[in-house]
Amino acid sequence: MARYLIRRTGEAAVLILVVSFVAFLLVYMAPGGPAILLDPNMTPEDAALMKNLMGLDEPFHVQYWRWLAAIAQGDLGLSLSVRLPVYDIIRQQLPNTMVLATSSLVLAVAISVPLGVIAAAKRNGPVDQAVALLSSFGLAVPAFWFGLLLVIAFSLKLEWLPAGGMATDGDGSFWDVAKHLVLPTLVLATSNMAQLTRHTRSAMISVLRQDYVRTARAKGVSERLTIFRHALRNALVPVLSVIGLLLPQLFGGAAVTETVFAWPGIGQLAVRAAFERDYPVIMGVAMVASAIVILASLLVDLLYACIDPRISVAGKP
Repeated sequence: MARYLIRRTGEAAVLILVVSFVAFLLVYMAPGGPAILLDPNMTPEDAALMKNLMGLDEPFHVQYWRWLAAIAQGDLGLSLSVRLPVYDIIRQQLPNTMVLATSSLVLAVAISVPLGVIAAAKRNGPVDQAVALLSSFGLAVPAFWFGLLLVIAFSLKLEWLPAGGMATDGDGSFWDVAKHLVLPTLVLATSNMAQLTRHTRSAMISVLRQDYVRTARAKGVSERLTIFRHALRNALVPVLSVIGLLLPQLFGGAAVTETVFAWPGIGQLAVRAAFERDYPVIMGVAMVASAIVILASLLVDLLYACIDPRISVAGKP
């Protein structure tokens, strides 16, 4: 276990380093620059002077290593638009994104796993076809369009839920935040529910064909007990792998969902920073989000052995 943790930690560190290089390279190659953001009307001479003062006229590798050294010390730089430390901005808005991402993942798992199990148990029947239709809808519907549709239906027409934001001015209670969380959680969870449902169904069908399941049925074990005690546990292993792969999509989808519902998270922060060419914020969000996803993926790998003891984290039988 210790050797595995050391190896996976080293792989995670290398992956974070690669992400940092790619993020910095994309920002470095982007047209314009921070100097133009500070004053769009400045002359070329003033822009050149500003780049010199900010160190932006130095070679790529010099700028990258200086930025990487600052990152290693916990310094994500200074926002060019609001002139505040990027670390403080992200620290303020990251919990909001974590609440949204966690709630949507919990909702997706709570709905998709039972649906996938039922669809597999009722394979090729009306229930299976209905689940397949819902899954296709979840995969095909654009998040921004679905979000606007929910706002029109539940906020403007029925007036059941707020259209956006995280809390009502002057309120901010738990139930008020929960009401604001319903629609963005549903939108962010829709695509994940569709994918998890399909993979759960496929995994369950594969497990239900195994000899030990047939043996349990031949011994007279009830179908419910066969599915939930003998089959589901083994089917959850590939489903857990899919959950690990969905983690990056949660942060990517959060950018769209938070923008549609004005949810004050790092997804909306990244979109706003992109429009404002606030490169320190963009790179800071990329680094923080990638680190969270990589660490969460490591945790998913470690959970394999908990679900199925036959699986060794060392990769040995």
